[in-house]
Amino acid sequence: MNASDKDIIEMRVSKSEDGEVHYTAAKSVRYKSTGSGWFLKILGVALGVAIFLALIFFFVYVVVPLVLIVILYSLLRNIFKPHR
Repeated sequence: MNASDKDIIEMRVSKSEDGEVHYTAAKSVRYKSTGSGWFLKILGVALGVAIFLALIFFFVYVVVPLVLIVILYSLLRNIFKPHR
């Protein structure tokens, strides 16, 4: 039996006293679509895009200015450092 099989196998004891067990296959399990599958996919894509844009916003408006401030500070400190 495959892992992808969705069939349920039921075991039933026979009515005789021989102790036999009969395997009978039940109907395959079908998951009914609730109709919200497309909504969850769209929601997942929207959340992914929102997180991506938030990371870009954070990088552009927080990380880059901090790096530029550190570079400018070091340049200005070296320029105005008293030379002996």
